[in-house]
Amino acid sequence: MWIVILGFCVVTLLLAWLLFGYVVWLRLMGDGRKKGEADLPNTLPRLSVIVPCLNEEAFIAEKYRNLTACEYPRGHLEIVFADGGSTDGTVARLESLSAADPGTRVVACPAAGKISQLNHVLPMLSGDIVVVTDADARLEPEALMWLAADLEADPKMAVVGAFTSPNGGIAVERCYWAAQNRVRVLESRMSHVSTIAACCYAFRRELLNAFPDDVVADDVYVAALANTLGYHSTYSVRARVEELRTPASLPEFFSHKFRKGNAVLREMLRFAYRLPEMPSRWKSILATRIVQHFLLPWGTLIWLVSGVTLINLGQVDVVLLSAAVLMVGVLATRKATLSVELPPGGGRYNFASVVLAYCYMMVILIATALTYPFFRQTSCYARLAGEGQRDKGKGQEDRDGSAGEIPASIPSVGRLEMA
Repeated sequence: MWIVILGFCVVTLLLAWLLFGYVVWLRLMGDGRKKGEADLPNTLPRLSVIVPCLNEEAFIAEKYRNLTACEYPRGHLEIVFADGGSTDGTVARLESLSAADPGTRVVACPAAGKISQLNHVLPMLSGDIVVVTDADARLEPEALMWLAADLEADPKMAVVGAFTSPNGGIAVERCYWAAQNRVRVLESRMSHVSTIAACCYAFRRELLNAFPDDVVADDVYVAALANTLGYHSTYSVRARVEELRTPASLPEFFSHKFRKGNAVLREMLRFAYRLPEMPSRWKSILATRIVQHFLLPWGTLIWLVSGVTLINLGQVDVVLLSAAVLMVGVLATRKATLSVELPPGGGRYNFASVVLAYCYMMVILIATALTYPFFRQTSCYARLAGEGQRDKGKGQEDRDGSAGEIPASIPSVGRLEMA
């Protein structure tokens, strides 16, 4: 009997940390002043923006207009479209749009895959800061300015992620993004965010010369690399981006999150062997995130089974006390997360929606943990359909040149100077 009770209490404490304690710890230990309040720099650094693309005819013209409309001096900005061998009209539309634009280049890469395309163009760049952004990401006009501001304000800052939110999509996807964004902001106040959003992020050129060829999630890798090397990373609430391709159904949601969950876990485990030498705060964040992926769903299942067993054995008081501990954790976590101010449209969801999203994510985490040793993927994968038709009907404008309406090992590391 006592063994079952002891095990149940241990699982309760584990769940309390993984589900609630971690977020409350971030809220209490983080620097509340780190809210992206850096001023715009007096002297703007040179930015190199990379847009990896492959058969993006439906998105690419609007992406070009979106980037060239950003409020960043064109003399300090180069835009490189890294094409992975498109067989549609992507390259033709880009060449037509950028024919009279010396600050934009279209580079033909020898192989498809985001990592391969990034590695091909990285040596060609002239910027002090590299910005990576997807073809379906739409930046607000000041986004590039704020990315540069955060990097310039802190000499130890090496990676800045843009605040990303989905454009449309199903409710559970929007709820998921709102929760993830709040956790990223809290992690940023610890100076070490565990993952940024692949849609748009920036890093100092000196941080890395190339991604390892087997990287799948570049957004997770680049943040983990910076944190492991002792630099800072953050998630900017003022550099805002919308993601156009989002799951439009539950099957798409599960498939997309399963693939992403596997990639996140793979990149985090890549750095696990360096835990002893990491900065203490990043060590705690990374270890917790890895354990969440592997143990959270099983801990939830064990807690439920053990709770039913104890109730049948007449130990109702033990179960009620454990449930009360978890409920206090829920309330504390809700207060901690809702204290994070998100941009308009960041989203607040009722308790039922949060519970449903949690259940969905438990299913995905279980699938990820069970299949991790066997599931393999690369940085070249099938994309979501999303809003892929929004550029349709603009083809003639683009061809005529009219602007239209703007809607497994660590790589070699450069000398990133730190003050």
